[in-house]
Amino acid sequence: MDEKLPLTKTYLFIIDVTLQHPRVELIDGSGRIAGGMDVELNVRVNENPEPLGGSIDISGGVSYMADEGKFFLTDPVVENFSVQGLAESIKPKVNKAIEKALSEYFSKNPIYTLKKTDLKQAAAYAVLKNVSVEGKDLVVVLGI
Repeated sequence: MDEKLPLTKTYLFIIDVTLQHPRVELIDGSGRIAGGMDVELNVRVNENPEPLGGSIDISGGVSYMADEGKFFLTDPVVENFSVQGLAESIKPKVNKAIEKALSEYFSKNPIYTLKKTDLKQAAAYAVLKNVSVEGKDLVVVLGI
């Protein structure tokens, strides 16, 4: 993920959202992965907008595409976000823009791709069939 960030997109014609510095952990008992990113918002409501910095915490499921050796975050949900100086009146629009940015990003960008040029990862690619989160463990199903 870190290789594909920062990512900047414009939403609702006035909000530029930049996502960067990802962090990831497994959530005990949820079947989901938790993660966070730093967020920079540039809301164009006047001539000289200043970027607003903050952070976002998200969660999502994990899926594995065996034919491509790629791991994806599924069903991302914004658990918490805070942005310094963001007016309460526009938080719902910003939250919507962030969720859209996350959905678009994670639908196209894997959280990890096995490297076929690495001997150990190539071996995993050959036998790895499925991945899920159980407790604080990543459960891996292997098969031939």
